[in-house]
Amino acid sequence: LTYNKELSDAAQVKAIDMFANNYWAHVSPTGTEPWSFMINSGYNYLHAGENLARDFSNPNDIVVAWMASPTHRRNILDGRYKDIGIAVVDGYINGVETTLVVQMFGVRQSAAAEVASGNVVSQVYAQEIPKVYPATTISPFDAKKSWSIALVTIIILALALDWFFVWKNNIIRISGKTWAHLTYFLTLAVILFIIRQGLVL
Repeated sequence: LTYNKELSDAAQVKAIDMFANNYWAHVSPTGTEPWSFMINSGYNYLHAGENLARDFSNPNDIVVAWMASPTHRRNILDGRYKDIGIAVVDGYINGVETTLVVQMFGVRQSAAAEVASGNVVSQVYAQEIPKVYPATTISPFDAKKSWSIALVTIIILALALDWFFVWKNNIIRISGKTWAHLTYFLTLAVILFIIRQGLVL
């Protein structure tokens, strides 16, 4: 595949449109399809495809997710495509900060192809993918996860110290279930550690 500025411009405008119109889909709420962005950027295609991603902390995870999805993988490996354009744009969707990655593929219509095909074009949608951040920054998802883990860890330590001092000093408690609280927060900590982000579309 060869980098194509027109496809990259189309991908950029598509990402901006998703933020401006508050949606996460191949087709906008007004019915605008990704192919319109390609044509408007000056790229007249014979075959075209689109992959979307959001909520990823690094580019490698996006590629892994795309390659694990049959439709995204098909777009990436489709031998008909000759050109690729990519855009990475930050913004808010439904009040949540995110980074969208838009990947557009295509092959131009040649005069011969137009005559032979009768201007019949093929368009391929992949399925859904979430936000991507540059490797040098931390995503809001990772930041919130880290703060949550830190807070839960502090609470667990406080409860453990409380239990230790009660046990060490043989203090009799009339109320309070330290073990129940510890179990609850330990479970919460485990959940926070295994939560992962990332969507593909």
